[in-house]
Amino acid sequence: MALSGDDVVAWLTGRALDDAPLARTLPEMCARLVAAGVPLGRAHVAFRTLHPLFKARLLTWSDRDGMRLTDVPHAPDGPGWFTSPLYRLLATGDRHLRWRIDAPGAADEFPVFEELRADGFTDYVAFTESFVGPQSARATEDGIVGSWATRRPGGFDAGALALLERIEPLFGIVAKIDTREQIARTIVEAYLGRITGHRVLSGAIRRGDGEEIHAVIWFCDLRDSTGLAARLPRLAYLGVLNQFLECMADAILAQDGEVLRFIGDAALAIFPITTAGAGTGAACARALAAARDALARLSRVNLARTANGAPPLRCGIGLHVGDVVYGNIGSPNRIEFTVIGPAANEAARHEAMSKRLGSAVVVSAAFAARAGEPLRSLGRHALPGLDGVRELFTLADPL
Repeated sequence: MALSGDDVVAWLTGRALDDAPLARTLPEMCARLVAAGVPLGRAHVAFRTLHPLFKARLLTWSDRDGMRLTDVPHAPDGPGWFTSPLYRLLATGDRHLRWRIDAPGAADEFPVFEELRADGFTDYVAFTESFVGPQSARATEDGIVGSWATRRPGGFDAGALALLERIEPLFGIVAKIDTREQIARTIVEAYLGRITGHRVLSGAIRRGDGEEIHAVIWFCDLRDSTGLAARLPRLAYLGVLNQFLECMADAILAQDGEVLRFIGDAALAIFPITTAGAGTGAACARALAAARDALARLSRVNLARTANGAPPLRCGIGLHVGDVVYGNIGSPNRIEFTVIGPAANEAARHEAMSKRLGSAVVVSAAFAARAGEPLRSLGRHALPGLDGVRELFTLADPL
């Protein structure tokens, strides 16, 4: 069905109020541009992002290959960026630059033009939209850069160029909304966790917001951290902490657990239970799988450490299952999401007992009863700050 330029503009204006990701908006917009008579064969957009692992995201649509998304890791910009038409666009401060890549010698100006020309492209338009007003995106690295390309003999005509320039600011608005939401999700998930971050973005931000949940509680701690801190330079000790916490956190996340807090050299996490009975057993099984994985990861780290003459890292992991309050605590102006209650305290006591009992993993009788596998009893013990004695368990096949 043929569309007009006004149809594309109206659709894109409405898209700004949708919550569709940019990776879905771009190919749908390209299809509408083609239906409106723009001979588009390729569209590309790039923008900076805030992410612990990636500094930028690239989206490329092709009429032959469809949609491709690429995340660019944190690293110095490579030579390919400095020899690209998009870098030239930002360096000049222009909003648009156009190259007829079917012209003699044009393919020699940028390496990407040689590839595009070999694929039949004839015309290339680069554009930028800043998210911060009239100053260039280059000055703030806050905006999008992109390009349009066609295989049409003779390149884009005046009508196609006019429509592309007309929709670019609207596409910039859509991109700004999506990237801001994406950055917000990334930040809250990186600092708060996936489940907690979703709750915060959904409005659970007041002190006292929370609910009672049934969960497996995980508490782990690095052994001899005081000695390590005394012996190592501060940055080296920070590196050790990150090695240890990466082993723990990545294993927890791989089993759909939620890391709630890093407390110096310790970590508090939960494996939420959504249903009774079988749900509890499944959460306990995931926690045990995470514990084995964490110890295996730490063992691999220790192989590298001992090969370099450094002492191995040791840890304790305490697991318990019970009811906790999951919500916001703190002052009105500085709050955090965590779990509180006797069950959380008991998990921490189990971790403290791991050193005394010589077992890296110590779990409660309540956890052992629902674990779905045989665990080895460590006997009955009094736990500091808790009444009575409790039978404790560990893995039957310790690593």
